[in-house]
Amino acid sequence: MKTPQDKYGSPSNVIADKALSISEKKEILRTWIDSEEALARATAEGLDGGRQSMLRSLQLALQSLDTAYSHKEE
Repeated sequence: MKTPQDKYGSPSNVIADKALSISEKKEILRTWIDSEEALARATAEGLDGGRQSMLRSLQLALQSLDTAYSHKEE
Protein backbone atom coordinates (compact mmCIF):
# COMPACT_ATOMS: atom_id res chain seq x y z
CA MET A 1 0.00 0.00 0.00
CA LYS A 2 1.37 3.39 -0.98
CA THR A 3 1.81 6.03 1.67
CA PRO A 4 0.66 9.60 0.97
CA GLN A 5 4.30 10.60 0.55
CA ASP A 6 4.87 7.81 -1.99
CA LYS A 7 1.80 8.81 -3.98
CA TYR A 8 1.93 12.60 -3.75
CA GLY A 9 5.53 13.53 -2.91
CA SER A 10 4.54 16.86 -1.36
CA PRO A 11 1.56 18.39 0.44
CA SER A 12 0.98 20.81 -2.42
CA ASN A 13 0.30 17.86 -4.74
CA VAL A 14 -2.44 16.66 -2.38
CA ILE A 15 -4.04 20.10 -2.43
CA ALA A 16 -3.77 20.29 -6.23
CA ASP A 17 -5.43 16.89 -6.82
CA LYS A 18 -8.80 17.83 -8.32
CA ALA A 19 -10.06 14.24 -8.02
CA LEU A 20 -10.17 14.53 -4.22
CA SER A 21 -12.82 16.23 -2.11
CA ILE A 22 -11.75 18.69 0.58
CA SER A 23 -12.46 16.13 3.29
CA GLU A 24 -10.36 13.52 1.46
CA LYS A 25 -7.49 16.00 1.16
CA LYS A 26 -7.70 16.77 4.87
CA GLU A 27 -7.74 13.08 5.76
CA ILE A 28 -4.69 12.39 3.58
CA LEU A 29 -2.79 15.30 5.14
CA ARG A 30 -3.76 14.25 8.68
CA THR A 31 -2.66 10.66 8.00
CA TRP A 32 0.61 11.93 6.58
CA ILE A 33 1.17 14.18 9.62
CA ASP A 34 0.51 11.24 11.96
CA SER A 35 3.03 9.16 10.05
CA GLU A 36 5.68 11.88 10.16
CA GLU A 37 5.13 12.39 13.89
CA ALA A 38 5.43 8.64 14.52
CA LEU A 39 8.69 8.52 12.59
CA ALA A 40 9.99 11.47 14.60
CA ARG A 41 9.17 9.75 17.89
CA ALA A 42 10.91 6.59 16.72
CA THR A 43 14.13 8.47 16.05
CA ALA A 44 16.45 8.71 19.03
CA GLU A 45 17.91 12.01 17.80
CA GLY A 46 14.53 13.64 17.19
CA LEU A 47 13.54 15.49 14.06
CA ASP A 48 16.18 16.21 11.48
CA GLY A 49 15.92 19.32 9.32
CA GLY A 50 14.21 17.55 6.41
CA ARG A 51 11.60 15.86 8.58
CA GLN A 52 10.88 19.13 10.41
CA SER A 53 10.44 20.87 7.09
CA MET A 54 8.05 18.20 5.76
CA LEU A 55 6.01 18.18 8.96
CA ARG A 56 5.71 21.97 8.83
CA SER A 57 4.70 21.85 5.15
CA LEU A 58 2.00 19.30 5.96
CA GLN A 59 0.67 21.37 8.84
CA LEU A 60 0.55 24.49 6.67
CA ALA A 61 -1.23 22.64 3.86
CA LEU A 62 -3.88 21.33 6.25
CA GLN A 63 -4.27 24.79 7.78
CA SER A 64 -4.73 26.33 4.31
CA LEU A 65 -7.56 23.89 3.57
CA ASP A 66 -9.18 24.59 6.93
CA THR A 67 -8.99 28.33 6.32
CA ALA A 68 -10.07 28.30 2.69
CA TYR A 69 -12.98 25.93 3.14
CA SER A 70 -14.13 26.55 6.70
CA HIS A 71 -17.24 28.35 5.47
CA LYS A 72 -18.18 25.77 2.81
CA GLU A 73 -19.83 22.40 3.18
CA GLU A 74 -17.75 19.42 2.17
